[in-house]
Amino acid sequence: MVSLSGGISIADECIHEFTALRMKRAHRFMILKVNDDKTQINIEHIGARDSTFAQFKELMPKDQGR
Repeated sequence: MVSLSGGISIADECIHEFTALRMKRAHRFMILKVNDDKTQINIEHIGARDSTFAQFKELMPKDQGR
């Protein structure tokens, strides 16, 4: 787990999956979310390689930022 200066940490799974996204093009997109305690960033959704931008937009919450 990596900790940032603001006291929030990034889950190891986020780092692993982001590396797979960036280096291996394993996913189309990732949606990350800060947990309710505001202490950790977690993966909310991983888009499959054949996902579309329309699917990405549908997964984004209408009333909350990501």
